Amino acid sequence: MAGRKSGVRILGILGASALAAAMAMALNGSTAEAVEGVTCPTVSASGVVTPAPTPGVDWDHCDLKDANLSGADLSGANLDYAILTGADLSGASLTDATLYAAIFESVNLSSADLTGATMTSVFSGLVTADPAPELPADWQLTDGYLVGPGADLNDAALSGADLSSADLADTYLGGANLTGATLANADLSGANLDETNLADADLNAANFTNAELAGVESGGITGETTLLPTNWQLMSGYLAGPGADFDSDNASGVDLSGTDLEDASFYGTDLEGANLSEANLTGISAPGIDLEDANLTDANLTDASLAFAAFGPGELTLQGADLSGATLTGVITADIAAGPAVLPAHWMFADGYLLGPTANLEYGETLQNIDLEGVDLDFANIASTEFQYDNLTDASFWGSNAVAANFYEDTWSNTICPDATNSNLYVSGCFSARRYDLSAFVTPKSGATLSKSPRSFRAEFRLTDPATGAAVHGATARSLSSGHDVRAILAGPKIRTQTVTCSWVGNKRQYFSCTFKTPPLAKTGKSHDYTITAQVNQGAGFLLALPASGVKNPETIHFS
Repeated sequence: MAGRKSGVRILGILGASALAAAMAMALNGSTAEAVEGVTCPTVSASGVVTPAPTPGVDWDHCDLKDANLSGADLSGANLDYAILTGADLSGASLTDATLYAAIFESVNLSSADLTGATMTSVFSGLVTADPAPELPADWQLTDGYLVGPGADLNDAALSGADLSSADLADTYLGGANLTGATLANADLSGANLDETNLADADLNAANFTNAELAGVESGGITGETTLLPTNWQLMSGYLAGPGADFDSDNASGVDLSGTDLEDASFYGTDLEGANLSEANLTGISAPGIDLEDANLTDANLTDASLAFAAFGPGELTLQGADLSGATLTGVITADIAAGPAVLPAHWMFADGYLLGPTANLEYGETLQNIDLEGVDLDFANIASTEFQYDNLTDASFWGSNAVAANFYEDTWSNTICPDATNSNLYVSGCFSARRYDLSAFVTPKSGATLSKSPRSFRAEFRLTDPATGAAVHGATARSLSSGHDVRAILAGPKIRTQTVTCSWVGNKRQYFSCTFKTPPLAKTGKSHDYTITAQVNQGAGFLLALPASGVKNPETIHFS
């Protein structure tokens, strides 16, 4: 059974805000402020009311706390919003009185006559009556509460109460405890049951049409009813619908397949072996949920939060769960103790996270020393995540939010960057400097045949900075040259591979020049290919200068 939540509730019936103000005044011992034109009586310490009550009297909004009105004739009186806390109304006549939003807390109604009275939004509790009072049609006194259509039963303690066939239409039952209550054939149409606890209640044939059930707690419910609000179902003893409260419930093995549980709460809920196939779990909050061996095939977990352990119940686990075909758009995960047996295509489990397209790692801390080869994080939120020493080969971050992400000493190879470029274009991964392009081999041209007669020959080429589109020249070129950060490699059959440093030639031609010794053992003819490769060190070691369109690097030459 879920635990009680704290917090401010929004009253869901007409006049409830005014009632709340009146209650506050009653609790603070202050006097209610009467409406204009109304003269409220005084109540002495002994409860004497001055002037004395008369039929039809207008005591709208008056403070009658602890008043002695025993035997009074208040028939036809206006007691709207009146504070009657602790009043003695034994034997009093309130026939045809208007009691809208009046407070009847700790009131004595023994033998009182309220037939024909208007009691919409009446707030009560701890009412005593022996003998019982006469009440308007469809009203009853149950466990110290005045129960009827439109009553305000906010936080009422009605555990185990017999409310079978009761008329509770349009009542406010927010936060009420109805555990084990009998509500068979009761009319709760239009009622507000936000955060009400209905665990173990008998709801056979109860009418919940158009009722508000957000945050309702259930489990162990008996009876059957189909008279429920849109998108709600009674299944496996639970009222299942948008915003339902399953916190800390032991719901292992329940069948909630196909239910609409959008924005429901599952704090520390045990759903081991449960059937949630095709369920709508959009936006659920589920710290510490136990989904071991649960069936989540084709379930919708859009924007669901499956993150962290719960205090008390323990770790969050998906061990053995089947999520095949599930929708995981924007799912938030962290600290999952054990991963599922089956995930949808393009998803994987690693280090407590579900990783896949649109995954939300807003609680991400550090993913360290993990093989994430091929991981698909397209359009994922990784802004708060650190990737350290991870293998990102063939991974994809296309469209992901990586504004504040941190990457340290990761392995990048053929990784798709957030802007859809390839990590191979960069010095050290997607978030480092772009590698220089080889815009052209000046000499020799690709496919050229060189004579072996000269003792040496030069390879000359130009580089381009892709960040600006301009040729590498001036201070940048001179710095690369003086730092020995541009080199060329000659390789091929039967020769010793030569690696030579290239110098900057700053004349009008603006190129890097590298001198090779002509290899005497080089094979001659077009059937023997030799390669010249241009490389640049931009701070992460020598890497291939990326060839521009139509350019080859390495280029192929021959000897004659």
